[in-house]
Amino acid sequence: MAKRSDKTDVAERLRADLLVGSYRPGEWLRQIDIETAYGVTRFEVRQALSQLVVARLLEHVPNRGYRVVQTSQDERSHMTDVRLLLEIPAAQAVLDHVSPADIERIAQAAQAFDTALDTKPPAQLQALNHQFHRAMFDCCGNPALAGLIHDLREREVPGTRDSWTTMQRMRASSQDHLDMVAALRDRDGAALAQACQRHLNRWRSDAA
Repeated sequence: MAKRSDKTDVAERLRADLLVGSYRPGEWLRQIDIETAYGVTRFEVRQALSQLVVARLLEHVPNRGYRVVQTSQDERSHMTDVRLLLEIPAAQAVLDHVSPADIERIAQAAQAFDTALDTKPPAQLQALNHQFHRAMFDCCGNPALAGLIHDLREREVPGTRDSWTTMQRMRASSQDHLDMVAALRDRDGAALAQACQRHLNRWRSDAA
């Protein structure tokens, strides 16, 4: 669960804990428990919960409270299919626009995530993961497409980051990042598409 002594970015810390499975799909969240766990005020908790409802990670039930959304495998599969339709062509566009300096920034982001696996808490790993993908897709030459990709990726399904439940799976996910960097350096569109597809479908392989 997110580090308790840090009182900033409550919504982001709670979001990270939701995505790595600290709360189960369908679980009801008690505001007093979140206040205690995160060391924040009731007002800050309410603000965070409202933001996460907008992000579709939580559901607000009148007169009941807030609970973690429950998403079926079919819904998750549909979201992955949409991301594949967007990210594979976007990755090819990155090859057309990325500069050597851009590739080095992307490589640094990939290495930062890989290095952090042994030492950083879920919230920081989540942030580093987003930084890598943002560094890469921001180079696609189409800010609207990049923004849509970021929105879909960061609006993931709570408790279903299957590829992050063991160190082996986390390292496999990180290796996908490193493979994308290698493909960018080699200007290898086929290898880049393969790495992106493998990365997005990894949860399906793990669930099989």
